[in-house]
Amino acid sequence: TYAGELVSLAATKATLEKLRWEGALSKINFQGRFLLESAQQSIQPSAAVVGVPSRFVFKFPTQLHVDLFQQECMKKGVLFTGAHNVALSHCNREILGKLAAVYLAASRVLSQNVGDPGKCLEGEPTRPAFRRQG
Repeated sequence: TYAGELVSLAATKATLEKLRWEGALSKINFQGRFLLESAQQSIQPSAAVVGVPSRFVFKFPTQLHVDLFQQECMKKGVLFTGAHNVALSHCNREILGKLAAVYLAASRVLSQNVGDPGKCLEGEPTRPAFRRQG
């Protein structure tokens, strides 16, 4: 509760009330299943997608694979973070179709370069922001 900080509790309460709206959770799971299955089909065998329809994670062999996939998603206007949390705002066919198409396009580039994803990076590979010192 962060020592009596009430804003986060009020936000949590409002979120739960919104999710209690009739059909919200089933809608998220139904639409999320479509996106999860689309992602699984498009990314194999270069990587894997694991999780549940409302939240799934992409598992890549190396960080260079992540970087290339992220680069290709960004070219298509999607900020890719390695996971996807499906929300009610994603439950629009146009949005889901766009995300599925972006994942498919990025997956194609990844599968063509799965052996050496670094050669297609247009910038420097990412590095950890936080490193153990000493």
